[in-house]
Amino acid sequence: APLKIAISPTIEYQAATPEISRAVNKTNNQKKSLPSFCTANFDVIETIIYYCRKKKLPCLFECTSNQVNQFGGYSNYKPKQFIDKVQKLR
Repeated sequence: APLKIAISPTIEYQAATPEISRAVNKTNNQKKSLPSFCTANFDVIETIIYYCRKKKLPCLFECTSNQVNQFGGYSNYKPKQFIDKVQKLR
């Protein structure tokens, strides 16, 4: 099964999938949580994706507006470019 990823580099590009929404809701009276990873480092992102795939966990990436923004931020990625690169890693 493909890995489900939600990416939120800015509020305008915030994305969530139904699978992730279900993962954080109560299941069998057990509360679940979803960690959010705030990084624009693609070595770290690749490692997180690998771990989440291995453990069959959803993953959520967030970036500050300093990391990724309409001007490229310090990572030199605009939101769409960042999303496309992360999607290719999965």
